[in-house]
Amino acid sequence: MTLRVDPAAAPFHIEGQPPSRHPEADRPAKMTSSSDTAAPAAGRPIQDADVLAHLARHPDFFQRHPEALEALVLPGRRHGDGVVDMQRFQIDRLARTVDDMRSNQKRLIGTVQANAEIDQRVRQSVLALVEAQTVDAVVDRLVQAVPQALGIECALVAAEGDAGRMPAGVTALPPGTIDRLLGAGRPLRLRGRIEADARAPLWTGNDTVRSDAVVRLETRADMPPMVMVLGNGREATWHDGQASDLLDFLAAVAARCLARSWPGA
Repeated sequence: MTLRVDPAAAPFHIEGQPPSRHPEADRPAKMTSSSDTAAPAAGRPIQDADVLAHLARHPDFFQRHPEALEALVLPGRRHGDGVVDMQRFQIDRLARTVDDMRSNQKRLIGTVQANAEIDQRVRQSVLALVEAQTVDAVVDRLVQAVPQALGIECALVAAEGDAGRMPAGVTALPPGTIDRLLGAGRPLRLRGRIEADARAPLWTGNDTVRSDAVVRLETRADMPPMVMVLGNGREATWHDGQASDLLDFLAAVAARCLARSWPGA
């Protein structure tokens, strides 16, 4: 009788006798997935081959996790078929990041400076309006001083009603015109580009204005519907979706100055 060790079966068996069943033999087989077979065995340290295999299965890994490149120790320049200069790749990537940061910084500084300049110009316009004591003076400041302070081409005040009953300098509009221009209940309209067939009634005969802002003036109940209109020869001076906080503030000041000095106040 010969004793033989068989590691694939029970701990041992005797030739000529049926082998005893292994305790695990009656347990159902464990289901495995492709990810289970691809991962290293539990408790085994991850080997270089595991990393290479994972990268081969996921070639877009560094696109999805670019931050991983920052922690890598990359080789220097090497030559040969299929060799990628990862050091150069990282340097180029960091250079692009720095360029983007500089561009964003320049845009931010430019925006802050432009906003500060616009804020100062609006302040000058407001001071010019509040100093006016009569309705004629208010309208004159809106038409003359405000464009100069804002650096635009022209401005006007328009009201619905009979032209013969309007103060000097106020453009008369037919009833209902303002709602048609702005939309019922809308406070303003900003146009970046004025087409030739869209100049009436505000810019009839004026071919130089390319962009305009029309803002409803909330005055008094006994006053006709009114708007403040700003126009400029440069396209996109105003545009749809643009922030209008300073423009709303200027219009609110103009409305109060007109309400204070309008005949019958």
